[in-house]
Amino acid sequence: MILVTGGLGFIGTHTTRALLDRGHDTLPASRTPRPSPLLPGVTAAALDCTDPESLSALGRTTRIDTIVHLAAAPLGGASPLAEMATNLQAIAAVLHAAATWHVQRVIVASTIGVYAGVDAVPWREDAPLPVASPHPIPAAKKAGEVLALASGLPVVIARIGATWGPLGRPTSLFIAAPAMVHAAARGLPVEAPAGGADLLYAPDCGAALAHLATAPALDHTVYNIASGRPTPNAALAAALGAAADAPTDPIPHMDAARLRASGWAPAWTVESAAADYMSWLAAGHTR
Repeated sequence: MILVTGGLGFIGTHTTRALLDRGHDTLPASRTPRPSPLLPGVTAAALDCTDPESLSALGRTTRIDTIVHLAAAPLGGASPLAEMATNLQAIAAVLHAAATWHVQRVIVASTIGVYAGVDAVPWREDAPLPVASPHPIPAAKKAGEVLALASGLPVVIARIGATWGPLGRPTSLFIAAPAMVHAAARGLPVEAPAGGADLLYAPDCGAALAHLATAPALDHTVYNIASGRPTPNAALAAALGAAADAPTDPIPHMDAARLRASGWAPAWTVESAAADYMSWLAAGHTR
């Protein structure tokens, strides 16, 4: 059984969907299980990743072979220090459970934000990372990477890039794509700020994580989960039928060569993803 912590969250739901679609026995887990429009008929487990007894109870009833750890404290739900402490407590508890269960592999979610301060672009997995971080999220993710890689367990770090699509927040602090699509879906003017991002459509992100969780063998312990190419906001605007000025400055992005060499590649273009996301919103979904 593959356990997906945070399996009803944004990326977790797409990961669970990708695993189920590929025929894998998968158990999404959430602190507060609820129905999901992308997982009809799927029953999730109630799980508090910060509570070792909650994890132990799950292990007593279900044989867990692989863990995809995506659970995280809600953004802005506590002070930055409390939020980081919660996330590190969770990863420590999950790693302890993984050791107890003798799992085959643990996928630990990290973020593109760990590359902040790295000058060489595209960002590669072997780039030395600065100790300092401009935001609590990459700070916690760096610390989580250190904990995971020092655990001695069969860990794979997944540095997830700019993911957008169904179930995501309508606006993002880090990328313009969600707000642009939601504006287009509501018939409002689409504002395309300068720049862009290494956009990865949410179903592709879920498929990439499912691939890392189930591949027979992997050559590395750290993988960038990314398209591997910059997408200007102007290109997304064009896909939405809006006009925007072309960017003039380079757009930071991650190198996805390791992931592609492992046998995975994105299935969605910016045009097909934009059309799919618009259809999702047109069907009445608010996220």
